[in-house]
Amino acid sequence: TNDTVILLASGASGVSPAPDDFDKALATACRTLAVAMAEDAEGASRTVTLRVSGASTADEARHYGRSIADSALVRSAFYGGDPNWGRIVGALGTVAPPEVVNSVDIDFCGVAVARNGVGVAHDEESLVETLSAGDFSVQIVVGAGPGDAHILTTDLTPDYVRFNGERS
Repeated sequence: TNDTVILLASGASGVSPAPDDFDKALATACRTLAVAMAEDAEGASRTVTLRVSGASTADEARHYGRSIADSALVRSAFYGGDPNWGRIVGALGTVAPPEVVNSVDIDFCGVAVARNGVGVAHDEESLVETLSAGDFSVQIVVGAGPGDAHILTTDLTPDYVRFNGERS
């Protein structure tokens, strides 16, 4: 399918790059392909990068990030350009313990919307305008640990629902 990548090396070129150079080049290629696949997702109108930091481990950060990225309510809010931090907290609460949920910090495009699990004052109108303009990022700080993850997702649009509803 269009969301599959297969990496093969026959050794026929005779070139042996330094392992660090190869790792960097492969990581760059994978990031580029991941963004291209997300941008091409059926019905998506924007990509959203979630950065989860402060988890105990990178695996924990990925787990938290996936729970947020997989939430239909969160992705619907992304479509509307809505910085609805409560939906993020709700999705996080399905997998994280209460002490994490109650202390989370959330920023949309560098604008603080929640601190210690509580909403903070911000210019909502300006932020909605920024989010509605296209791709954006969300920073979710879940603690003070070293675990960090970047999750690429998309919004959930009426076109996606219509497209898949017609084929079910």
